[in-house]
Amino acid sequence: MWTRRPLFRRLQVRDQSRNNLRRIRVYLNGTVRTRRLVFLLCSLAWVALSLPAGGVEREPQELYRKILFPGLIRVRFIPDAPRAQVDALLRQLGLSVVRRGEDYWVVKAPDSADLAHILRALNASPLVDWAVQHYTLVRLPTPLIPPIRPQGP
Repeated sequence: MWTRRPLFRRLQVRDQSRNNLRRIRVYLNGTVRTRRLVFLLCSLAWVALSLPAGGVEREPQELYRKILFPGLIRVRFIPDAPRAQVDALLRQLGLSVVRRGEDYWVVKAPDSADLAHILRALNASPLVDWAVQHYTLVRLPTPLIPPIRPQGP
């Protein structure tokens, strides 16, 4: 028959500083102490991870700035679009090809004020996968840390 071992043994110890007897628990195995320690560490980690860093949440800073080119449009046509239909669509909207790339084309609109209408027409066409205003990404300069000046007397 299986018997349960006690987890701890009670002992009487003389406290030298107060000169009196105290009862203490001496654990026979580390299971209870280990469980309490693991629970305490997990609780502290959960609390530490749920708090914002530094007490204040900061919005992530953008490393790049998007610069739009007026009158230029990036267009990606569907892979099996016939070249004659693509040329007819561009002629119908009055667009001229600036650059043909492997991934997308860059086309120039005759009037940059009518760019929104042309973008809607291109995105509505079944030949076009997507069309957006042409842009470039410019890396922002890293902010300089202001020098620390020693305080004078």
